[in-house]
Amino acid sequence: MTSFRSLSELLQQTTYLINENFGYYHVGIFLLDEHKEYAILTATNSTGGLRMLENNHQLKVSETSIVGYATQNAKARIALDVGKDAVYFDNPDLPNTRSEMALPLVVGGQILGALDVQSTESQAFSEEDVATLQILAEQLAVAIQNANLLNETEKALEAARTVYGEISRDAWIKILRNQPRVGYLATPPGTIQMHSEVLETNLAKAFETGDVVLGSDNLTISVPIKVRGQTIGAMRLKKSEIAEAWTQDETNLAIALSDQLSGALESARLYRESQQRAARESLVSDISARISAVSHTDAILRETVQELGQTLGKASVTFQLLGSADGQAKNQEKRSESLDGTGKAKK
Repeated sequence: MTSFRSLSELLQQTTYLINENFGYYHVGIFLLDEHKEYAILTATNSTGGLRMLENNHQLKVSETSIVGYATQNAKARIALDVGKDAVYFDNPDLPNTRSEMALPLVVGGQILGALDVQSTESQAFSEEDVATLQILAEQLAVAIQNANLLNETEKALEAARTVYGEISRDAWIKILRNQPRVGYLATPPGTIQMHSEVLETNLAKAFETGDVVLGSDNLTISVPIKVRGQTIGAMRLKKSEIAEAWTQDETNLAIALSDQLSGALESARLYRESQQRAARESLVSDISARISAVSHTDAILRETVQELGQTLGKASVTFQLLGSADGQAKNQEKRSESLDGTGKAKK
């Protein structure tokens, strides 16, 4: 059971394994709903159980059923088709049941559901059977918890990837929008940089569509460069005139090269962002240190606008203090300092 990573596969295969090894007429696994009010049939091996599964079979967590008792009290319960227990076997989907046992699925003190096994024989369960199936139920509960934890981890990881992908795409969109198009052409004997805003037709098509484009001469291939699904560029590879056409293996190699290039470009972007962030933090720290060294309000205002103005270049910086928090009080006092493009502070 511990070899299954998918919860649905784990539960379904467990019912088959128990049926094959113990020979029980019906094996069902119930899991509690999020409110722990109902035990819901989640997996089964029998034909009648499959009909119950299609009808969304569920049982109230109470002592009105074998499974309900096991999930409410966290105790195993055995029922026979005689005496007061006979009422439990009035199930048209499982007419041949003569003995039933439900074992709670408990891990870490938490009840997850119940393992339900039914037999066509009366008095089918010995004390040894109960002990063996109880151990099996405990192992199943651990496997269910592990599968749930794995599923939650994968969901959290996928959510993190999605968020990071969106951040990365937004960052590249901003970069592509705010900087001129840059290209490089590598041919013997060296590499030259190009600044043309007009792309070669197939290169532009690869960039716009995100697909690999093969030239009409079968010697030129244009491959998009993508980061998190965002096409940020394209590369064109051209064979010599005496070479053979591009093969699928060579095309796959070009795509792999594009993937490596996209990873390197993303790493470079992240490094540049970290450098910029470090520079901003250093600037803030430096300005804060200068301001902290000044004791008078007027001097603090002047020092603040001077430092910001010099840092931001041609920007006009204004810092104003109001005499009251909401700025609406009468006779409020205003002090302001501003810095124009000349770098001179004005009061």
